[in-house]
Amino acid sequence: VLQLVKNTSDGSKLDVIIQGKKKYTYQFDSAHTREMFCLQIRQMKSMHSTEKDVDQISVFIGTWNMGE
Repeated sequence: VLQLVKNTSDGSKLDVIIQGKKKYTYQFDSAHTREMFCLQIRQMKSMHSTEKDVDQISVFIGTWNMGE
């Protein structure tokens, strides 16, 4: 699995991009089910990774009112 792309307009859809293959779109019963699936994929990648450290990032998104 190269990348997991969560659909922002529909909380139950997930695009899975596999290295060397096309993108697959999955429809889950609920957003919670999708999140549990994503968590399991990330855990599998961490457990079976040959790298010593798995890259993780933190993203902060902030907004402000420019006002009048």
